[in-house]
Amino acid sequence: MMAAGSGVPFVPRLVAVLCKGAERYIFIFDEAHRSEVLAAIERFAVDPQLSFTWHDAALLSSRIRNGARDVRINTEQAPP
Repeated sequence: MMAAGSGVPFVPRLVAVLCKGAERYIFIFDEAHRSEVLAAIERFAVDPQLSFTWHDAALLSSRIRNGARDVRINTEQAPP
């Protein structure tokens, strides 16, 4: 399949987004690079300079592994 009018092959993109307060973690990838995204998520979880936690990694990884095509997770707390 070609991208409309470009002559360039169309590669479906997958998107995983995690919203934490003002921060946004956005991963855009294709099926061939799913394992690289999962590895990046693990690296983010161990980085003490990021607010990205193992819980965040588990949520995203689970949905990505289960074949979700568009993953959006909002961890923001509703005001009391």
